[in-house]
Order: sequence, then C-alpha cells, then structure tokens
Amino acid sequence: MQNHLDEAKKLLQKAKEINHNTVTYTLALMREELNLANATLEDIDSSEDEVAKMKRLGHLYNARSLLQLIKEKYISDDVTRLLRLMREDLKLANATLEDIDTSEKEVSEMKRLGHFNQANRWLQLIREGYITKYLTETLDYIREDLKLANATLEDIGTSEKEIAEMTKEK
Repeated sequence: MQNHLDEAKKLLQKAKEINHNTVTYTLALMREELNLANATLEDIDSSEDEVAKMKRLGHLYNARSLLQLIKEKYISDDVTRLLRLMREDLKLANATLEDIDTSEKEVSEMKRLGHFNQANRWLQLIREGYITKYLTETLDYIREDLKLANATLEDIGTSEKEIAEMTKEK
C-alpha cells in the first residue's frame, strides 16, 4: 500500500512539472495508484481543485499545440480533424478561442485555406499522374473543397476545359 502511495506522490509531482498533453495521462496514473493504495488526494497533499487546475492547463496546452499544427498544415482533412480536437480540449479546459489567442474569424479562415489547399493538392496529384483510378471522384472532391473555400477552378490554376480533357483521357 505504501508503495502505491509513494508512486502516486511521484506522479503528482511529475504532473506539476509538465504542461502538455501527458499531464492528463499522468494524473490518471496517479489516481490508479491512489485507488490501489486506498488513499485520497489529501493523503499526498493535493486536492481536487489542484488536479482540476493541472488538467485545465494540460488541455489549454493541447489546444495551443493543435492550433499551431493547423497553422502549419492548412490541408482540409487535417484542419477539420485538428479543429475538432482543439475545440474538445477548449471545452474540457472550460476555455475559449480567445484563451489561446485566436478567434472564430481566424478559425474560419484556416478552414477556408485548408479546403483551398486540399483542392490544389488533389489537382497536383492528378496532373502528376498519381490519381487515375478514381479521377471522377477526385474531381468531385476538388469541386467540394473549392466550394467550401469559396474559390473557383481558376483560383487553383485550372479550368473547366482542363477538367473536361482530364476526364476524356480517362
């Protein structure tokens, strides 16, 4: 029992020293050790309030990290998934976009750019010959991404004429 209590204390200390996504995992391990020791947070000189604050900081760190990834990637599939994860972390931290120095306007622009870049990427893959089997579906993806990006075929350097030629070659 003392072994588990000592381990819980070590994990609590570790959680206090880190400020990223592993804090939640570390705190979960600490709770397991407390349960095995049949002990409480007070037994290791902590409280629910302290643990909640550490978890909040961990989720805020995650949200900021995801925001940075989104700004670096700007590909629609990734952006959509990463934005969802970022919003989940913000919700768990009871925080807002402003708490991580962004806004709905910036998030909308990131989504728009993600779709624009995805359309560009699909077009590049077609032109380079990497997509031949599912060309029609890929062209549909391009059109959908452009619609979501509020952009046109011309904006990504192609035209209806080139699209028609691509489908003829198929």
